[in-house]
Amino acid sequence: LMMCLEEGGQMKCMIRGAIHRLQQHANINGCPLATNVTQFTDAMDRTWLYNLKVWMEKHDITIRHDEHEAQEVRVSIIEACTRKTDVRNIWRWTKRQQLQDISDLLYSNGDEREDIWSREPPELRSVVRAQTAPHIAKYRKQLGMECVVFARGRWVCNNQEENKYYGQIVGQMPRKRIQVREWTRSHRRWTKGDTRVWKTDKCVEVMAKGSATNRIIEFRDLRTIQEMDSTIDEIQENVEGQGVTPKDKNVGLWNLGGVMESYTWLQMRAQHVDQTICAVSDGSVRDGQTGGTFAWALIHKGADDMYEQIGVEAMGRERWGETKLATHEAHSYRMEALGLLSVLHYLRTEMQWQGSVEVHMDSKSVIDTYKKCRYTQRAKWHRQRDKDVWKALKNEKIHWGNRAKIHQCAITK
Repeated sequence: LMMCLEEGGQMKCMIRGAIHRLQQHANINGCPLATNVTQFTDAMDRTWLYNLKVWMEKHDITIRHDEHEAQEVRVSIIEACTRKTDVRNIWRWTKRQQLQDISDLLYSNGDEREDIWSREPPELRSVVRAQTAPHIAKYRKQLGMECVVFARGRWVCNNQEENKYYGQIVGQMPRKRIQVREWTRSHRRWTKGDTRVWKTDKCVEVMAKGSATNRIIEFRDLRTIQEMDSTIDEIQENVEGQGVTPKDKNVGLWNLGGVMESYTWLQMRAQHVDQTICAVSDGSVRDGQTGGTFAWALIHKGADDMYEQIGVEAMGRERWGETKLATHEAHSYRMEALGLLSVLHYLRTEMQWQGSVEVHMDSKSVIDTYKKCRYTQRAKWHRQRDKDVWKALKNEKIHWGNRAKIHQCAITK
């Protein structure tokens, strides 16, 4: 192998072809001779280099190819996922969905693609997102410089004079043409049609929204990069004008955590009435004489009806001093109610959320009290405990109305 790479000639061309095929099989952008690829890939048939690579990795032998060192190599999805756990499942998922680069995980405007996660376990999505998040953030900064819109697997719309045609790219062709599997709508359902050839100058990328049964429901237009940039700049100007960061706001009722990208994602959707945000909250008491704690996190419901964390979460603590009465004890009912109050008050005041809210919690007593707290009779209100918390929750219920839904979730041990 080393002699063929150094001497050149026809044998070097043959070796380069074998290395390229191994690189495509491993779904990486770097040199496969310098990376352990046989640990997560399936065995290749009718090739001698793969068997040699198994022996090389067994004896910890690597070879640096000069051509890969000379050029700057983009990080692929497999190379970004450095953990050894689930790497084989990630590799098989990239092969099924025909993905390789970090850009394949995003639309051309930087939003995450939902169609590539259809019928995939939520654990796999969490593992991939956790390891590729730094590379995605770096790629979004250079969206205007490099963005492959017409890559295989993406959805496009062909704008004709009177009609619009939608399809999924299955291959690329010369002279700015692409091979597309067309989808047509019949009786409110989208069905797969024939393969056609479209010109790229008449096509734009679109977002395909699916259902829990992996059916295509509708196609949506993407917001352009310029619109995204103007919205982000406006949000950042508002934050800088107030002179505080999200973590500094109203620390008495919540102490926020997360990254700025998560808050930007949330604020960009805050003014849309058709958006629904989900949240989970909980409260606990360890020592009733000292106080209790509560926490909540915002989650997003994907196309496959599976939930995943957005990155906006908060926690709070009610600490009682030495001057309190000995008969005054903290209880989980109050902490659960404080968690619900915290998330509803945050979305109303800080985010100014115009859409709907779904809160999931395990306290049935708090859910029952919230349903009737707005129209509580005077005699029942006199017997209501924690009036300071429920007076604030009553105001939240008046504001949200039917837009806020509280659901009870099961307790798992």
